[in-house]
Amino acid sequence: MELDDGMYYIRLVLGLLVGVICGIFKFVGVNGIIMGIVGYIVSYYVIRLILRADPTDMEKPLKLFITGGGTYVLSWILSWTLIYTLFLQ
Repeated sequence: MELDDGMYYIRLVLGLLVGVICGIFKFVGVNGIIMGIVGYIVSYYVIRLILRADPTDMEKPLKLFITGGGTYVLSWILSWTLIYTLFLQ
């Protein structure tokens, strides 16, 4: 697996996980957004740990932080909304 693929998969899974947590605990508004931002920052360190990616070895170090960001945000919002709606009943 290439580094880029691994970053996308890890951010997808963490986005889903953080979204489910936000939905179960019924975070709304700013609290949910702060949780999502914290989850994204944690994903950076998880990627560095699991994939052993070192930003100093990369041509563009910012790529390690940005790659998979859209995937994370979309999976986080989708799972947050879905779980929140299901647990309202």
